[in-house]
Amino acid sequence: MASDHSMRMDRLATILNLVVDTTTEWVSLKKFLKCFPPDIVASHNEVLTQLHSYLIEGLQQNVKEEFKVICAERKVLDSFIQLEDTLRQQPQLAGDSRCPPPPSSDSFAVQMHSLIVSQKQAERDRLLQELRAAEQEVQSQKHLLDVKLEE
Repeated sequence: MASDHSMRMDRLATILNLVVDTTTEWVSLKKFLKCFPPDIVASHNEVLTQLHSYLIEGLQQNVKEEFKVICAERKVLDSFIQLEDTLRQQPQLAGDSRCPPPPSSDSFAVQMHSLIVSQKQAERDRLLQELRAAEQEVQSQKHLLDVKLEE
């Protein structure tokens, strides 16, 4: 069930936005204006204020655009989508929150997904029972062999 959306990508973008906003807040207008002589600030305060706003907004926009380019080059979204699809395909235990349920408004797809998961769990349980039975058989055969060797 491939998608073009990833919860993890959204979280990564949110973190980037938080980091960019927090970092650029550090360069306040007051700190920016301290970089200029007081007479320049007094005579060109409006221009310097606009310049500060332009620089900060430009920096934020450039960082976010560069982030998008890097993510596209490295196919981060595709990797996140593949990871989330893989996690969704794994049997989930009660209370397991490794990955959110598949985003779908199609109830048939959700039912099919649930059916496949339950069949995988049933097959796993059946194979475990067969393994335990085989282990018991081996133990029984080993015990019989030990008894015959003692005679």
